[in-house]
Amino acid sequence: MALTRSAGPAAAGRALLKVADAGNPPLRVFSGTQGNQILPHVYADRLKTWTDWHHLATETHGHTPAVPAA
Repeated sequence: MALTRSAGPAAAGRALLKVADAGNPPLRVFSGTQGNQILPHVYADRLKTWTDWHHLATETHGHTPAVPAA
């Protein structure tokens, strides 16, 4: 991934004002292009891990997995 130069504080300011003026602004936004390139892969890995360990999460809530009859 190639690093690019920032458009500068004025461009960041304009973007932040658009977020602030939005009717339903997001809680988080990226500044620049790298976040949108990197984070989808990071979160895909996290989602897989959470899915793989979901059974353990439900146990902490008091649910035990059903034991199949032998």
